[in-house]
Amino acid sequence: TDRGSFEEVLPLKNLLDEVKKPKNVTLILVGNKADLDHSRQVSTEEGEKLATELACAFYECSACTGEGNIMEAFYELCREVRRRKMVQGKTRRRSSTTHVKQAINKMLTKISTTFLQKENATNWIF
Repeated sequence: TDRGSFEEVLPLKNLLDEVKKPKNVTLILVGNKADLDHSRQVSTEEGEKLATELACAFYECSACTGEGNIMEAFYELCREVRRRKMVQGKTRRRSSTTHVKQAINKMLTKISTTFLQKENATNWIF
């Protein structure tokens, strides 16, 4: 409802980006006081546009009347956090798998080289 707090969202996001690196912060934009339509200073369209700029979900609700679905906003935030953690986990797993493969290949190379040095290499085919 309040224009001033709405205009602080982007500067706060920029500050958050400066402080929190890497920039993997999960955001949702929630417009409160949806029950006070007569004193609205920020349109739904403006909220949706800002949410698009921030690449996040947008919800409107009222803490007073329960209008809107604040629980859905909370669940969306949880889903997004979980999705990002899964993506990061997959990246880490791939990285870990790569390191394990490299370590195994290095060990096998060392073992086979040692073995070939001790045995007659012409008698063995790998």
